[in-house]
Amino acid sequence: MLDDSPDRPAGGLSRVSRGLSQVSSDETGTVPLSGETGTVPFKGGAVRCPTCGAWQEWSDACRRCRCELALLRQVSGAALSARRRSLRALHAGRVSEALRHARRLYDYCPDQPAARLLAVCHWLQGNWTAAVSIARIGEG
Repeated sequence: MLDDSPDRPAGGLSRVSRGLSQVSSDETGTVPLSGETGTVPFKGGAVRCPTCGAWQEWSDACRRCRCELALLRQVSGAALSARRRSLRALHAGRVSEALRHARRLYDYCPDQPAARLLAVCHWLQGNWTAAVSIARIGEG
């Protein structure tokens, strides 16, 4: 089990969190979710149906195949919220809180950006082994 030790001040914390928030705060960027059928991208107000692959505006059902998309919408919103909260906590220097939100993001969305954010949180908290192992997951 990974250790949640108290926040530690780090010399480069503000620089790292500033860089992360600048890179990661673009709301119109792609937020990929991994699943059995591969990556399901969300871009701005559009979504790609995981069943038939049709791009469309967000709705509760796919316009082409009538696949239910309401749960997918909830998951993407929760993932985006967890990501924002983690970045805000990093920016404020609250590493334990950032780690908690980064874990939640990774639970929703186990992709490279989520793994990188989780690894950075572990690194800033001094959990070197966890940071390295998660960073390796995020590489490939």
